[in-house]
Amino acid sequence: MSVAMPLLMAAQISDRQYPKNIVFIVGDGMGLAHIGLFSEYSESFRTLIRFPVVGLQKTHSATHLVTDSGAAATAMACGEKTYNSAIGMSADTTRCKNLFEYAEEAGKSTGLVVTSSLVHATPGAFVAHQPFRGFREAIATDFLGSGLDYIVGGGLVYFTNRFTDEKDLRKDFEGLGYHVYDYKHMSFKRFLKKDESKEKVIYFTSHLEPDTRAQGRDYLPKAVAHGLQKPKEQNENGFLMMVEASQIDFAGHDNDKNYLITELRDFGELVDEVFAFAREDGNTLVIITGDHSTGGVSIESGKPGKNRVKFSFDTSRHTGDLVPVFAFGPGAELFGGVYDNTRIFYKIREVGGF
Repeated sequence: MSVAMPLLMAAQISDRQYPKNIVFIVGDGMGLAHIGLFSEYSESFRTLIRFPVVGLQKTHSATHLVTDSGAAATAMACGEKTYNSAIGMSADTTRCKNLFEYAEEAGKSTGLVVTSSLVHATPGAFVAHQPFRGFREAIATDFLGSGLDYIVGGGLVYFTNRFTDEKDLRKDFEGLGYHVYDYKHMSFKRFLKKDESKEKVIYFTSHLEPDTRAQGRDYLPKAVAHGLQKPKEQNENGFLMMVEASQIDFAGHDNDKNYLITELRDFGELVDEVFAFAREDGNTLVIITGDHSTGGVSIESGKPGKNRVKFSFDTSRHTGDLVPVFAFGPGAELFGGVYDNTRIFYKIREVGGF
């Protein structure tokens, strides 16, 4: 290689624009076939195709070709392949440092919004460090040390009506400076109007798992929009937000077609909201992917644009399919190509400067 070549490469790297803010969206259980359904059932597909960079990630865990959400989320959060059911732990059961911890060290605000319980495998792996995803009360306790600034999701029971220690962790959160709200005492609509503070905040949306979108759950795009504005106005170092459209996976496990379609449409509203923010802001990178594919979705027939697609499920479990990655904004070019899910961790750290 000539002397000029590395100099040219260095110039290209130094000229790359890096984002101040990063929004990382996971459609749990969302594989390529799910995106095919999304293209037919949601107008928001028009937004998704405006993402200029598309990649594919391999999802296998350290122990299985077909991963579970714990291992897949840990790979993306920590950059390490681990065993199925691990939560923020390496394959040798040692704690692995996650993206939120790196971002907070860099002075960034951090946020988490999900449509599952907060202690479910995917959000848990981005926050907690436990050897087994079933240790839900232990995962809840780990949230106390997470440093997260903005938290919205279900699973209040794991923080309050606990079997392991009978604690009410709401008091512990308040002792750490959090404003703590829940669905029992305040509607989400009222919470959005009330929450104007610069303090940390947590809102519990449900006792166990939140309702489905068809049952009336509508907080996902609203919670994310609110969570994007708070750090933009309050932290010059920017933010990292992780968002999970959790129940795409639930619908796949249930092999429920209507459930899947409504959850994909909810995901579409989220995509519209985040894309509009990023386009206006100009300094926000948006990454959209899945942790694995669920249900073995197969599109069999239909007429384009008619919302009439015949599709089926081949399994009620996860599959080993490759999963798409979409990126928009400064640094998006890093996310093209085919790579292991662990590379997402390193790409986000590189582009985020932490």
